Amino acid sequence: MHKAQRLIQLMLIVNEKRRFTIRELSEELGVSRRTIMRDLGELEELGVPLYSEVGAAGGYRVLNDKMLPPIHFTDSEATALFFAGQSLQRYSELPFEAETASALRKFYARLPGDVRRRIDRLKRRLTFWVPPREVKAPHLRGLLEAALDRAVVEIEYDGAVERTVRRIRPDGVYAMNGLWYVQAYCDRSGGRRVFRADRVLSLSPAGGEPPEREEDAEPFEGPSFEPDDGQPLTLVVELTRAGMRRASADPWLSEGLMERPDGSGEAHRAIPPSYLPWATSFFLGYGPDARVVEPLELRRSLREASERVARMYEQDGR
Repeated sequence: MHKAQRLIQLMLIVNEKRRFTIRELSEELGVSRRTIMRDLGELEELGVPLYSEVGAAGGYRVLNDKMLPPIHFTDSEATALFFAGQSLQRYSELPFEAETASALRKFYARLPGDVRRRIDRLKRRLTFWVPPREVKAPHLRGLLEAALDRAVVEIEYDGAVERTVRRIRPDGVYAMNGLWYVQAYCDRSGGRRVFRADRVLSLSPAGGEPPEREEDAEPFEGPSFEPDDGQPLTLVVELTRAGMRRASADPWLSEGLMERPDGSGEAHRAIPPSYLPWATSFFLGYGPDARVVEPLELRRSLREASERVARMYEQDGR
């Protein structure tokens, strides 16, 4: 076995074992202990974090994160991977912000000069734009780790009306329009809810039931807009041509659209009763381009909200 192949295989072995002796490695690779000692020294120079333990039960162990073996990329693959990481740079918060920046720097530094020059040209012609946000989400990483562990956590949440303490079990986190959201089962509501990550003021382990095993959990594929808190309401909305164009770009409304020949149309979907306050503000923003037909509860809420807005401007007198 060539030395380069042996070093790669050794890196894979120590990453897998995490704790090992010189004798074990020598027997597994079929080389002398002196060779293993020399190879481990070279791995340490490459950055593999090894720690030597003395005594009868001594040996070596790997500290902290694993070091991955070399991976060969084509020029196009390297460019694609660089921009996959670069696409996150405009978010004010990332679950692994420091690690993402460090990985991009290392990756870029090891690329051949012609590939770096191509990436530099692309950076001047290609951007992944998201709305600039100044909000911070200090508990974003903790929410993601709770989703990974299928754990129940207690949060203090700054809601639209008041601050509340809730026990939630996150399904996963997702980014949309420059903001981070967490979808979770909420004990207080008795169903799944979506929370803005930047509005989570505190987070702590909640204990209680043992976490669900990851292999038993449903895969998280992004936000779910399906009602799960009681009898759903049927939503029917008439949309002008301008309303249809706007609704087709909205992830919540676009799935239930039916377009007419003149470009106008209707939206049909089910919504949970808990969505009514949010839906009121949502459709007020459409103005005359959206007319809610059903449910009656939402029509009533929209009428009352419109009257409050009208009175506010009437009282203003200007």
